Amino acid sequence: MKIRIVSIGKTKKGYIDQGIQDYLERLRHYTSIDWVVIRPSGKSNALLRRDRLRDEAERIRDRLNPDALIVVLTEKGKELSTPDFAAWIERLMVEGRNEVDFVIGGDSGIDPGVISGADLSISLSRMTFTHQIVRLILLEQIYRAFTIIRGEPYHHE
Repeated sequence: MKIRIVSIGKTKKGYIDQGIQDYLERLRHYTSIDWVVIRPSGKSNALLRRDRLRDEAERIRDRLNPDALIVVLTEKGKELSTPDFAAWIERLMVEGRNEVDFVIGGDSGIDPGVISGADLSISLSRMTFTHQIVRLILLEQIYRAFTIIRGEPYHHE
């Protein structure tokens, strides 16, 4: 399985980036994983939020793999437990789905058109997280899912 994460903007917090790099390295033992960073649209107050999201949506769509299953992370998405998320990934592999693109919006959120055009919309929690911390949480959950699938002890630490 090849996983791509498409996100708006760079990770600015060093401690978050360290965690991201750690999980990217861990995941290379299980799957091919790539990260696509898309430059945000202007300054938050320089463009209307709606215009920013539309511009970012175009650039997100340009970077998505047309053969991939598209999964958008949004606060109103489907909530999955960690075991359910692992079972979902395992089911994709069994079904022969070779590519999954996860999409994480920026500090203004994500365009509704990107959400409605996705194959699945998931929420990592009913709580709200910054778009930067969502990157780290998503990677940790993907890593945890692979350890569950393989029956490895990380999930029970």
